[in-house]
Amino acid sequence: MHEEHSDDRAIDHSGQEETKEEGDREQSCSLVSGDGTPSGLISLRRCLHQALTSQSSVLSASTLSKISPSGQLRRIGAGSCGTVFKIPETHKCIKIAPVHQDPVNERLLAVRAHKEFSYVRELMEDLFKIMLPRVPMPHELASPAEALWESFPQTRFPESYKLPRRPSALVSTRIFPLSKTVREALVRLFFPPDIHAKTLADETSKNCLIRLYLGANAPENATRHRDSLENFPLYHDMATEILLLVDEYAKSMAVALAVLHWAARCSGEDSEWVLGRAPVEDEAALPVNCKRPGACLWLRDFDKAKSLDFDDHDDEFCLLRMLAGVTNNDPYLPNPKSSSRELWELFRQTYKDASERVMANYKHTLPSRFFGQGVDMPEAFLQKWGKWAGDDEELEIVFE
Repeated sequence: MHEEHSDDRAIDHSGQEETKEEGDREQSCSLVSGDGTPSGLISLRRCLHQALTSQSSVLSASTLSKISPSGQLRRIGAGSCGTVFKIPETHKCIKIAPVHQDPVNERLLAVRAHKEFSYVRELMEDLFKIMLPRVPMPHELASPAEALWESFPQTRFPESYKLPRRPSALVSTRIFPLSKTVREALVRLFFPPDIHAKTLADETSKNCLIRLYLGANAPENATRHRDSLENFPLYHDMATEILLLVDEYAKSMAVALAVLHWAARCSGEDSEWVLGRAPVEDEAALPVNCKRPGACLWLRDFDKAKSLDFDDHDDEFCLLRMLAGVTNNDPYLPNPKSSSRELWELFRQTYKDASERVMANYKHTLPSRFFGQGVDMPEAFLQKWGKWAGDDEELEIVFE
């Protein structure tokens, strides 16, 4: 998602090297004027916008594709889905699943999503003039008994982390963190001045990915109690403030949701929509008019997502599962309950149009009742989502 910058948005920038470890090189904005004055805040907003949307050679190429047999693993994320570690000298990461959780289903859905997103990428990007989000490529699956664990003994992990007794894990493409320029601008725009230095110095801030919450505005003092940029929440009003192309990202999300539903047959429940950088080995997946953007939208984590088995379950069951996928989650997607009418209408219509095109391409794999005079499943899903928005009480949908 890119735009030509007019003269009044021009920003002075010069090349600077990020970290030797990543080999990053980026276009960097001058942050000296971000001093809290109106003109300083405008400069910071423009700087952040430039860093997120401009073309930049952000990552060095690597000829290493196999898992490195040595080297210390570094923690780059953690949550209910597990703990994630960077595998040195590769473009991969390993996610250690929580105790008693088997990532087989996650890998199955991730493989399916990655495959179908790759298959329809060129068509959907050409039709809708958007960049379809990336899905990290799932690689090896490590169950407790597999030899893959020989490459990951306890000694490779930080001393503070103890491997579960019978660990399971998933190795996949790593989403690279956002640049130092982005991190500095985020801190100076959205964090209290008294914790700027502490936040930037925090090691976890180097893992900065943006969770893009287009379905809600920021609560009061959203960053007041944060001291790290890891999994930074960027709400709709914050995204608008930094001139992010919100409508374009909303369209991208809508198209991706259609692909997820009708091509990958996945509910996407508890999956995350994040902004991060892509390794250059993934450059072949970029459209021809976009070379290595400063930030890409990613769709990741399918550990709690459900398969949409249209052939084995009735329509109502599948619609409820789809509804759970967009409501039992953080406010990533524009929605009929909390978004403006204009943004919701853009998202809704784009989802409908994209669903029509995806379903036409997958007609041979979808039930015949979805076509002709049959049930209009995309419209039925949107109506159910609208009914959810009108309910006074929160609707919790739970599947065994």
